[in-house]
Amino acid sequence: MINDFKNQTPETIFRFLSHLGQEADVYSCQSDNLCPTLANDCAYLYIKNHELVIVLIDYVMKRTREIADYDFDDPDAESKFQDVSTPELAHIDVCRTSPVWKLFQGTLSMRDYINLNISEPLKAHAVLITTSDIVNYEDLDIAACSRREGIGMTIFHRSYSFYDQWQSFKLPVNTDMFLPGANYLQIYKHELSLLDYKKEEQEFQDLFNQMLETESDDEDHPDTDDVDDDIDFDTYGFDDDGDDDDDDDVPSPFKPSFDEGALEARIAACKSAEERSRLIVLRAKLAVKYAL
Repeated sequence: MINDFKNQTPETIFRFLSHLGQEADVYSCQSDNLCPTLANDCAYLYIKNHELVIVLIDYVMKRTREIADYDFDDPDAESKFQDVSTPELAHIDVCRTSPVWKLFQGTLSMRDYINLNISEPLKAHAVLITTSDIVNYEDLDIAACSRREGIGMTIFHRSYSFYDQWQSFKLPVNTDMFLPGANYLQIYKHELSLLDYKKEEQEFQDLFNQMLETESDDEDHPDTDDVDDDIDFDTYGFDDDGDDDDDDDVPSPFKPSFDEGALEARIAACKSAEERSRLIVLRAKLAVKYAL
């Protein structure tokens, strides 16, 4: 499948994609939010026989000419496309985030996260179809074809086929959930959700550490009775004094090894984002009050 993509031209690529989306053994889907770097972009995913291809359709105004950054390896440094359609634009430095950078980072992310969970690794390829006239296309193409990460890239610029229909044009796709590609996509979405969860946990930990530092720096130790004014302790298995009902023989108001673990378990089991947020706030308040 990847070799077939490499053999296309700006004039044939849409016809090829129309046929590919109807093949019974190719999983395909279209998404405006396929992965973080391609949020709000029109991207198509194709998976067949351990080959993964992401196609990004990039639509700009007619007669747009741009100079592309062709160093797009750094995930933290967005490379740019600079609009040089007129001398005036060239002087005022009108730029946008490089679609090549977004596509490359998205493809790299998807391949790596999926390959963490399967025995036979996927080969990945990225395809950019853009109406932009890329001034330094040859340099960009050389850079795109020489990636050391094992991800190939094919770029079709000046792709004017269906130009007047691009904003409403939809390619056919095959979202058969019994195809292996559907499972790979679910694996990737699961990995992204875990990444979001870890990010939330790190943000909470940072906030928690700040609260502890603030508490330790406060020499007066003001009354903390108001800390739990808005907490319904009974809902979470604690009485109004913060005691665990089952641990009357424990002299301290809390049994940290038990109570903290119980809250962690409750947080992990939450299905509601609102309930989970409330539990995280509860844990922070209790931790500050009882210096867990």
